[in-house]
Amino acid sequence: MNDTITLQRQLKESLQIQEDEELNIDKIQNIASKLIHHHLSNNRVSAARAVILVIESICQPMGQLSYQYGRVCIREGKYQKAYTLFNNIGYINWKILVYLLPLEYLINNKLPNDLIWEKYPILEPLKPLFNAIKSHNVKLFKSLINYNAQWLNK
Repeated sequence: MNDTITLQRQLKESLQIQEDEELNIDKIQNIASKLIHHHLSNNRVSAARAVILVIESICQPMGQLSYQYGRVCIREGKYQKAYTLFNNIGYINWKILVYLLPLEYLINNKLPNDLIWEKYPILEPLKPLFNAIKSHNVKLFKSLINYNAQWLNK
């Protein structure tokens, strides 16, 4: 709870400027990203959405904030918006791919090719999930989701 209050205070202070000052957009987005991550970790999606609405009123989310925004969209079931946000981040890392690969299948019905597993070995736990999807094996898919739940929540 103290983390939330501290982050909220920092964000509020960053948004309050004097007449001769300019907003430090990078600082605001960094604090907002941490606050959204904290809200999502505590399953407070509506609070995370409120932070996004404040930020969108002053600037376009980018970078790490876009990643957090995409995570909020997934929680809200807005998969197309999340897919767009993850694709527009400008860089790809394994954390983004954990979300982007399933969204790619959900939206475009496109499964990852074998090169992705070679390029990002950390994603190896996802490979059996997609193999289960390819083989239309729902029972195996459900068991793998349960088995990999801890890894996916890192």
